[in-house]
Order: sequence, then structure tokens, then C-alpha cells
Amino acid sequence: MPRGRHDSSFDASHRVGEGYYNDGGHVLDAGSLDEIRADLLQTAQVNTMPHRLDLAALEAVIAEPHPPGTLARLVGWEANRVLDDPSDAGAAEFLRQLACMLRDVLDEV
Repeated sequence: MPRGRHDSSFDASHRVGEGYYNDGGHVLDAGSLDEIRADLLQTAQVNTMPHRLDLAALEAVIAEPHPPGTLARLVGWEANRVLDDPSDAGAAEFLRQLACMLRDVLDEV
């Protein structure tokens, strides 16, 4: 893959895991979905580009097939989120909610 391209499933997962959860802190530091949304909205007031990249990464991760346990690990370990349904299906739903939230925030600003 040419350097600088980020369209593979691995690159998208890496952006979601490393940028969205760790460096960005949107999910890792928030106690609730309302807190996540408030943080996203505050950031979007200044710069929407990180959210656009995060949304593209989330959509890529959601769309791609993954080995069993991958999404559950991504959400449970990287995002440090305890879900009612800690399975891959539950993690996929959580990621879909985040993607929807990002779309709403981007539409709002």
C-alpha cells in the first residue's frame, strides 16, 4: 500500500483504537454517551477534520468482516467500555452508535 493511504481495515482499526479512543479521549474519558457527544461537539466547534477521519474509520471498521472477538476487544480493551452485550454484535452496535453520533455532530456544526 502506498505510504499515506489509510483505506485498509487495519489502518481504520488502528485509527479507531489509537486515535479515537486513546489520543482523542472522546470515549475513554467519558462516562456516558451524553458526555461523549458533548466532547465531540466541543471539538467540532474548532475543527471537524478529526471527526470526519474518525467517522470514515468507524464506517470502515463496521463494514469489514473481522475474526471473532476483534470488535469486542476493540471496544472492551481500547475504549475501556463495559457493554451490556460484550460480544462482537454488541461492540458493533456501540460502534454504529458512535458513527451515528459523529454524523449528527457534523450535521449540527
